[in-house]
Amino acid sequence: GRMHAFILAPPRQFVVETPSAVATDLGCAYTLEVEPDGTGALTVQSGWVAFERGGRETFVPAGARCLTRRERGPGTPFYTDAPDSLIAALAAFDAPASSPAVRASALGRVLAGARPRDGFTLWHLLARVGTAERGRVADRLAELVPPPAAARRSVGAEDRW
Repeated sequence: GRMHAFILAPPRQFVVETPSAVATDLGCAYTLEVEPDGTGALTVQSGWVAFERGGRETFVPAGARCLTRRERGPGTPFYTDAPDSLIAALAAFDAPASSPAVRASALGRVLAGARPRDGFTLWHLLARVGTAERGRVADRLAELVPPPAAARRSVGAEDRW
């Protein structure tokens, strides 16, 4: 099914449960689509929506979309104007049956194809990758959206940024 919500209530008052995630309004308008198998898509037109399952929370701003699967919950969100190649790479990265090699390849394509606007997607990836990959994601995010001058990131014995 499909529903469109336009919420004027205070944030976190309107909640929609689906088989794969819970959408909580943070002051917004959004469309939520859910298929019979539990897969779905959340597209936000204004404001923000929190999309959560099992402690995995995704924040989806206006102009962005997040796909969800029953087996895994919310995927990595992306802006609806993202290049098709970036969206396809995120789908491969988020697929429940992806092997480590497929995920690593997909992550490389996401990092290579990300625009400054996609920094919010990379920010979500920081919590979805392993320790070994986190540095690559953080470095690419810093290239696209430079951190404040006082920010420091420690990688083993070396400091970067």
